[in-house]
Amino acid sequence: MKKKVYPITANTRADFFQVHHHNHDCGWCCCVAWWIPTWERWGDRSAAENRNYRQELFDRGIWDGYLLAMDDVPVGWCQCGPRDQWPKLVQQYELQPDPNIWALTCFLVVPSFRKQGLSHFFLDELIRQLSLKGVQQVQAFPKRGHHSDDGEIWTGPETLFITSGFSLIRDHPAYPVYQKKLAS
Repeated sequence: MKKKVYPITANTRADFFQVHHHNHDCGWCCCVAWWIPTWERWGDRSAAENRNYRQELFDRGIWDGYLLAMDDVPVGWCQCGPRDQWPKLVQQYELQPDPNIWALTCFLVVPSFRKQGLSHFFLDELIRQLSLKGVQQVQAFPKRGHHSDDGEIWTGPETLFITSGFSLIRDHPAYPVYQKKLAS
């Protein structure tokens, strides 16, 4: 199977919605959680509201991530970009603003493609591409103690980042922060 990691663009937005689809149990959020200013009433939002907001982000030219495809079929998503574009993230994790740090806020492989080592390939290739763009450091925000089977793994599994050479920079029982300096 041919694996490919590529950025979300106007030409690949349909691939995003192919991954974020109710058939994969991934259709509710549409990766807008960090764009919404507050968690208040977040759980009351509908899938349609989130999808419409995601469409608005695309319409405004916000291309905030990368996709993973197997044989040209989109099967994964990672939301990433300059960390400070998500003020709620910076505030929730009590981070100091830094325009040079990028964030990997969501990391998803559709359920039928999990447990095949794709997450490691996806992250390694993503890091390689970010490094080529001149990104010098990235942070990740896994939720500790959760696994892909319990539905709370939307930020990626902690072991994935550890295995890929991320260092723990802020320990917390549930919400650690990991960071990796990239080769320039």
